[in-house]
Amino acid sequence: MPDVLLKRVLTPTDPNGVKLHPSVVKDKTECLHTRGAAVRNTGRPDLAVYQPLPDGWHTRESYLFYGWAISDDMLHIMLGESPETGIKGDLHFRALQYLRFRTGFKHFMFVNGKVDANTPSDRVVQLESTQALRIFAVSCSKNKRLFMRRPLKAQMKCMVNLFGEEPRWYEDLHLKREFSTYEISY
Repeated sequence: MPDVLLKRVLTPTDPNGVKLHPSVVKDKTECLHTRGAAVRNTGRPDLAVYQPLPDGWHTRESYLFYGWAISDDMLHIMLGESPETGIKGDLHFRALQYLRFRTGFKHFMFVNGKVDANTPSDRVVQLESTQALRIFAVSCSKNKRLFMRRPLKAQMKCMVNLFGEEPRWYEDLHLKREFSTYEISY
């Protein structure tokens, strides 16, 4: 069954079961989740709200990740190091640990993404025979569990301050059938 977003018309009633007039009801629809990650609003006001998934997200060959494309220079600066003299080894691991500590959000994922037209050229890296992006992601469109594992609004604000920009959706470099290679799939 494909990933779908269904809308159900709510019939609001008062405590006595009497239907309310439509002018009294502010939101007449409720997002339901059947399979996949189409829900934007979690029903928890303390959690971050994401940008909508791009059109056709469920028919793509790869899943989508919500986060930031980064460069090694950005990570050195975030860690308070000079890009020229900073420690080269384990840069991504150290940055991941720093982000988890600084934001209090422990579900950061480090993944590779596809280069698209909106990608700054300084963030593109060469991996074997293809160009890719290094992405620090907070969410994934694979399933509801990975999609709903999202930061608090305050944590997202801290992340935006650290990265200097808002997060967005990036397409995974791997195909859906290869997703099990990621540690987060378990």
